[in-house]
Amino acid sequence: MDLDALLASPPAFHEHLNGSLVNWGASSRLLKYLDRSLTEDSVTLETGAGLSTIVFALNRCYHTVIVPDHGLVDRIQQWCSQNHVPTDRLNFVVDVSQRVLPDWEPQSDLDVCLIDGAHGFPLPFLDWFYMEQHLKPGGLVIVDDVQIWTGRVLYQFLSKEPNWSIDHAVRSEFFGARRAGVTTYSEWVDQPYVLRKSYTNISTSPARRAVGYGFTGFRLGRTALALARRRDWKELRRRVAELRGD
Repeated sequence: MDLDALLASPPAFHEHLNGSLVNWGASSRLLKYLDRSLTEDSVTLETGAGLSTIVFALNRCYHTVIVPDHGLVDRIQQWCSQNHVPTDRLNFVVDVSQRVLPDWEPQSDLDVCLIDGAHGFPLPFLDWFYMEQHLKPGGLVIVDDVQIWTGRVLYQFLSKEPNWSIDHAVRSEFFGARRAGVTTYSEWVDQPYVLRKSYTNISTSPARRAVGYGFTGFRLGRTALALARRRDWKELRRRVAELRGD
């Protein structure tokens, strides 16, 4: 069994609501990119499971799979046994990632991570946050389903971060990003994507900065009116001096 054979006849591992088995696996483009990114003995992690799990197994990775579906795990293991795909380096953790990852510790730092579990807010962000803390410098995070808002925002954020670089991206499908160095968790003013998207008077977006000035002016005007009604002239002069930068 190799990747070409897997793609030629992909198994159906996932259970539809009507009880039938369907193939909700990653695209062939993602699986080929994943395969190129792996080496034997890579230390890897994924949220979700399916065809990608087979690719990790074929590459003989030391691989952890976090997925809450016992039936899905059983079907993957049975298929691997029937098709002579070794599973001795696969570690299935049957639970939801938001419960597992905060306390999870790998035996060594990770080479490759795949985020393809739950896509609802904030779960992909949590997966990334906890995964990347164990990722080697130069290590790769792959995020599937960027046509969904959560995946798209994660792509947009990482594409602007100085400690990350986009290694590969397929529009409305998936992307891979490499961590260039140790990530520091900055305040929002130090994060280029957040700074541009914020409606403040220091936003790097001219349109949002203009709205930010409008918000600031409105708040100051309302405060000044309240101070004038109270005849608190000292505080009013202080606020005006602060606004002018005196």
